[in-house]
Amino acid sequence: MIVRIPGIPNLDDDRSDKLRVIEHAINAFGEGKHILWMQRALVEMLLDTEGLSDYHYRALYKLKSYVRESKYLHESFVFHVEIDFDDKMCRQVEDGRFLRVGYGWLNDSSFWQKAKIIVEHVFDYQLYLKGSQVFLVKAGLFDSQDVKCNPHHGGGATTYDEFVRHLNEDEPVLCIVDSDKSHPSGKLGGTAKRFNRFERGADGFGYLRILDSREVENIIPLDVVEEVILRTSQNNYDNFNIVARHGCRPFFDHKCGLRKDDALALDHQCGSVYWEGVVEAREDADDWVCRGIGSDLSRHSLDAMNCCSVHKLAERTVEGVDDEWLSISQLVASWGACLKNRVC
Repeated sequence: MIVRIPGIPNLDDDRSDKLRVIEHAINAFGEGKHILWMQRALVEMLLDTEGLSDYHYRALYKLKSYVRESKYLHESFVFHVEIDFDDKMCRQVEDGRFLRVGYGWLNDSSFWQKAKIIVEHVFDYQLYLKGSQVFLVKAGLFDSQDVKCNPHHGGGATTYDEFVRHLNEDEPVLCIVDSDKSHPSGKLGGTAKRFNRFERGADGFGYLRILDSREVENIIPLDVVEEVILRTSQNNYDNFNIVARHGCRPFFDHKCGLRKDDALALDHQCGSVYWEGVVEAREDADDWVCRGIGSDLSRHSLDAMNCCSVHKLAERTVEGVDDEWLSISQLVASWGACLKNRVC
């Protein structure tokens, strides 16, 4: 992620601890784990500081040439970290946009490893990573920046346990959870419900995002999903297209499909009309709004994405159609942002 040191630390006070944190930050920048920004004056002060390693000096020279162009880089992302060298143990999320954290929390090198992300299923992270690269293309950052995370796959109830474990160890962690809802006014699924005690968004070292849509299959770019359905489940294409045209794709169960009676029952249970229009549009004798597309949509979609360039995939990702996908992609890019070229 982007780590900023907005001021000039007073190294006359608690010098050893402050320098240790700065050294960790320089290492993480040079090793391509995080993006670091500090004032040019601080870079020059550190270059004049005795006792740093040869690697630190090489990384600082690279940072010196980078600070001007990256001064406002954090504004392209939804979250970053700012280190406070005055209040040693502060830890406060500001406006939901950045974590102001005292240097006392950052002495351990574990904070500076690749950013941790928890998802529910094995293909979820690979899909989100591909989306984050699309975000970099659209933001004009793809040539110089990359996204690298340390993924953890929860799977059901384990997702919650993994999140709590990392928080208890004071490790920064992003957790993305399926809502498992079948209706916009419906109840959260069992896994998402377990997170009710946590704030959505940034809170301390944790960042929780519960999908507005049902699950990752519901937010994969529509153009990609349509390509996969035409290739693997062609008989369902027309009915799926009706679901998508009526704006009901976010809560459609791609694996199992949805019967008309069940769709109307969901509207009745949730007390609001959502599926009725799709049912009316399916006037034939078929009992189904749309049959299931199968359990491998995520894998097939990832294969389709891997068969085209990131730039082409960016063209296929459309604002106003794939908005939640774009939002998640920006979040993952914010969490795992790093430079493409490491310092050797």
